Amino acid sequence: FFFFIVVALGRQQPAQPLMSTSSREPPAKKKPSIVPRAIKERLNNPEFKAKVRDLKNQVLDYTEAEMVVREATSNTSEPTREDLFRAIVRYSRTPDWPSVVAIVCKRLNSNNAYHPHKCLLLIEFLLKETSGQDRERVWRDLVIQNTERLDELRHYTFVEDNIEVGYRV
Repeated sequence: FFFFIVVALGRQQPAQPLMSTSSREPPAKKKPSIVPRAIKERLNNPEFKAKVRDLKNQVLDYTEAEMVVREATSNTSEPTREDLFRAIVRYSRTPDWPSVVAIVCKRLNSNNAYHPHKCLLLIEFLLKETSGQDRERVWRDLVIQNTERLDELRHYTFVEDNIEVGYRV
C-alpha cells in the first residue's frame, strides 16, 4: 500500500501558475475533437439510436415491459408516444412492474438530456391514468422512492431549439 502512495506522489505534475506571466500570450487553443463531424452526426441520428437500442434489447435480454419503457423514455428528441405510455399503465398491474420501476428510476437519475424529461412525463401520465391500488403502487414505487431526485428536478428546465420545454412537466 505504501509503495502505491509513493509512486502516485512521485508522478504528480509540477504546479502550473494560475495566471499567465505574460499578457501577450495567446489563449490556449481548444483541442480538436478526435471524432469527425460526420460520425458525430450519425451517432446522434434517431434512427441509428433506435437500432442500437434494439440491439441492446436483444443482447441484454430485456423483457417486453422493459423494452417498452426503454423506448418510451429514450434519449431522442422525438416526442413521447402515448401508446407506449398506455402500455406501461397496463404493466402496472402485472408482475413485470418491478422491472419497469427499475428502468424508470435508472433513467430518472440519468445525466442524458431526454431521460429525466421523459421519465417525468411518464410518471405524470401514470398518476393521471391509474386509479386505486395501481395509483398507490405508482406513488409508492416511483414518487416516494425517488423523492430526493424529484425534489432536485422540481425546477426542471429543458431548452430545446431555444424554447424551454421543461415547464410542461
